[in-house]
Amino acid sequence: TAITISADEQVNMPLQPCFQVQAAAQTDQTGDGTTHTANLTTEIFDIGGNFASKTFTAPITGKYILCLSLQWAAGQYGTTDLASVNLVTSNRTYPANTESPNDIHTQHTVSLTRIADMDASDTASVTWRIAGGSKTADHVAGATTSLSGCLIA
Repeated sequence: TAITISADEQVNMPLQPCFQVQAAAQTDQTGDGTTHTANLTTEIFDIGGNFASKTFTAPITGKYILCLSLQWAAGQYGTTDLASVNLVTSNRTYPANTESPNDIHTQHTVSLTRIADMDASDTASVTWRIAGGSKTADHVAGATTSLSGCLIA
């Protein structure tokens, strides 16, 4: 069944591309200005099997809602001067945050939700970059470092 419509006009499309993944482990990253792809390797669900190797690949052209969350580990900024997080799709990059993490002394979460236009075979992933100082930062494992998405139109 491709589409089910209830008597109350509720629509269920069980084959609609939809996914949620999270970080499997806390990830230590180093490198002055090096861009890293978030370690999103634990699938919670993946309808259509379109998420692999830390990247979502759109199976069909459409509008996709994409939601990211990346939590820095408490005390793991080192003396980094700059931290930035981006949602990167084939068509454009959506900046989630750029900040000076030395001003934050506890865990901090960066979140972003966007509706992205994606063509078939376009990709989406989460990147982050640290620069300056000791050049070391960690993102937390589990649901606080995650990416989810679904075809909506």
